Amino acid sequence: MGSKKKERRLEAKTSNVLESDAQKLVTTCSQWQRAQRGLQTLSHYRWRQITRRAINLISNKMLADRVIGGIPVPITVTIDRDAFAFLLEELLSEYTAHLHHGQSELREGSIVLLNHAVKLGWPLDWQHPEILRLPHLWRFQLQYHEFLLAHIADAAPEEKPSHWQDVWSVLESWVETFRPELTPIRGDAWHAFCISRRIPVWISLLTNRDIDSTLKEKLIRSLFQQASWLHDHLETDLGGNHLLENLTALALAASFLTTDQSITWLSTVQKKLAAELDYQVLPSGEHFERSPMYHCQVLRNLLWVALVTKSVCPSLSHRCLETSQFMFDFLNGILHPDGEIPLLGDIGFGEAPSVAQISRLAEKNRLTHSLREPGATVCGNYWVHQHSAGDDDVLIFDAGEVAASHLPAHAHCDLLGMEASIDGQRWFVDSGNFNYEADSMRQYCRSSLAHNVITIDHANSCNIWSRFRMGNRGKINNFQFGNTLNTSWATASHTGYRRLGIAEVARVVAIESNRFWLVGDLAEGSKKRSLVGYLHLSPKLKLERGGSENEFLLLLGNNRRKIVFFGLENLTILEGWYCRGFGFRQSNLVIQYQTNATAEPMGWVLTRADSKPTITLHDRQISLDFKNGQGDSFHWQFN
Repeated sequence: MGSKKKERRLEAKTSNVLESDAQKLVTTCSQWQRAQRGLQTLSHYRWRQITRRAINLISNKMLADRVIGGIPVPITVTIDRDAFAFLLEELLSEYTAHLHHGQSELREGSIVLLNHAVKLGWPLDWQHPEILRLPHLWRFQLQYHEFLLAHIADAAPEEKPSHWQDVWSVLESWVETFRPELTPIRGDAWHAFCISRRIPVWISLLTNRDIDSTLKEKLIRSLFQQASWLHDHLETDLGGNHLLENLTALALAASFLTTDQSITWLSTVQKKLAAELDYQVLPSGEHFERSPMYHCQVLRNLLWVALVTKSVCPSLSHRCLETSQFMFDFLNGILHPDGEIPLLGDIGFGEAPSVAQISRLAEKNRLTHSLREPGATVCGNYWVHQHSAGDDDVLIFDAGEVAASHLPAHAHCDLLGMEASIDGQRWFVDSGNFNYEADSMRQYCRSSLAHNVITIDHANSCNIWSRFRMGNRGKINNFQFGNTLNTSWATASHTGYRRLGIAEVARVVAIESNRFWLVGDLAEGSKKRSLVGYLHLSPKLKLERGGSENEFLLLLGNNRRKIVFFGLENLTILEGWYCRGFGFRQSNLVIQYQTNATAEPMGWVLTRADSKPTITLHDRQISLDFKNGQGDSFHWQFN
């Protein structure tokens, strides 16, 4: 049978069931189970988080009808333009790179956020009834004002003056609509995180000199009010990247505006930022929420603070640079050959600065990094294998915990997950993240079914619920790595399925450059369970049946590889979702492989298309050999 017929046969078997299956895992539980997961979630929180959140809830309830007011506003301020000359250029660069994400036609009343266009009229109607019907994250992004940068970046040279005038009109309208004395305390416009994202945008725009002096004074007064409000409402209850975002915005405002309050703001930043960096940045240089996207966001912010505080607070600038170097080294250690981050945890391209943009900022701060060494390297709890220096075949194995224990908001059920690129293009992909709404797509992207992992009885390895909550979650044990003859390997196990009678799920990843990749899993427990593995393929990848029922040929361009599955009883092709950006999803093929035999290995081997691997399983051991006599055999014994 020809290859085209094989392709059609596989497509005929494809069914899109993973999204609905993931939703069932979260919604089909009893009241008692829901109460349990709530208590389990609380057990991981820090006492300070709980008390702060309780105080905020009570305060917001009591003050629901009060308005913001009483903030003294200076008439004039002094602006140090030189320290901020880079900011507009950097922000415009970000939005030029992601116009699909933020491009807007303001004069047509259209704003595009999260790949979703909404008509809000022109002049912009900030209180348009359609806004309240939109997802919360979209409403938040509207209040960031970052869409204004896209409007400027997209303008042709002859259109620049009119586009700038559009921007000033929007900002003036915002100031009038959301005056502190008229705005409810709980409105998105005055939410601390929205203010934190908006302040850098406003500062970058105010560095433009072509603005009416009366409007400039009005905008500067509003900027001062926003920074004052932010200083008194830092998100200490949530912490994590939100609190670092608050402190970054406050540092920029304190350096940008010369007022008596600026000294207080800068002192607050210096004290709190040092403590948070000690806590939030792991010894490896990784941000503790373990989302590469938020790692990039935090790193970019530190590089900003280092630049703008160099003259006003050298000690703060030095501390930010010191931490940035560790974070920059870590970031460069986990990249795909395309120069971008893996899609692990909550993540989407276009939501954080790209690696190229961060590298440009790092260069401004005179940071450097060394190239990744060929072979296997370890970055924190990531094991990364690159065949040779500059080679475009890379596998990234994540052997770390899913998130910070008390802050799992952006964590997925991806224990012992992996991604891989071949010849510079991504082949085995993570599903990424589609949105932050309480819907089936959010549950799918966070579920184990959306990752390249082994599940037990199709269940999640962590107890996810709501949009950002997580109860019990598995722990990582026995992360080890090394070399056996010409083969590099890494192994770890996790405890995510103890509730189902499976003490541990262990995984080994073994690679011999230019010869094979092997991924094997073993589940040990007192009960017989169904072991189900998932391998998510890039939407660009084509799949054909191989010479046996457990083989496939993978094709992308001129590249062909053979993948052989072992230790399984059933092999199915399903349809999943690949979400490379928020609001964007693309169907992709997912190979589901399954067995009912615990205490015996299962997994797959990737080789050249013409290779003929022989895989033998015996007494918890995987033996790999080739019929054409290439080199020595590889054996792995699970402990």
